[in-house]
Amino acid sequence: MLKAFMTKKLTQASTLTAVVVAIGMAMPGQSIANQTTFNTIVGKVKNVEILTSTYIRKTPVEEKICSVEDVPIYEESKGGDELGGLIIGGLLGSAVGNQISGADGAGTVGAVTGALIGREHAKNKKTNGKIIGYRQEETCRIEKRVREERIEEVTGYRLTINVDGEIVTLKSSSSYDQGDEIKIRRKTTYSLD
Repeated sequence: MLKAFMTKKLTQASTLTAVVVAIGMAMPGQSIANQTTFNTIVGKVKNVEILTSTYIRKTPVEEKICSVEDVPIYEESKGGDELGGLIIGGLLGSAVGNQISGADGAGTVGAVTGALIGREHAKNKKTNGKIIGYRQEETCRIEKRVREERIEEVTGYRLTINVDGEIVTLKSSSSYDQGDEIKIRRKTTYSLD
């Protein structure tokens, strides 16, 4: 089959050479350097390969992250501590008020102020008490992250086509199925050696 094809091509080339030589003789002084022809032929798709391009797309996102943490539970002191702080603070405040000012009623104002200070001191002391256990508490926070996605895009198709007994490979932006008939533009250039 290849031999027949080559013989056909050589015969066509010989005929064309004879025509070109005849034209060259008929038109002295004018030379023909080369000649190009275009024609449309039909081929049959044998194979289709999808061409792709892959890249990583990075997108900033905010994500809520929650976790369960153990929080200490402190031993609660009895009311006697607060009451004791109130009484001691009141007595000290009264004594200081009377000592600083000789006026009537200064001891009472000092006693009230001292009592309040003593009570707060007793309350604050509670938090530094003994840990008797833990309770679980959920805590959440917002974190900024970058999400990465692998993106694959189709960039075209590589077609293997059977045309006039030859196999050619061409790229296309359109997809075809195996067995489809496809029109191909063929460019032929003729020139003398």
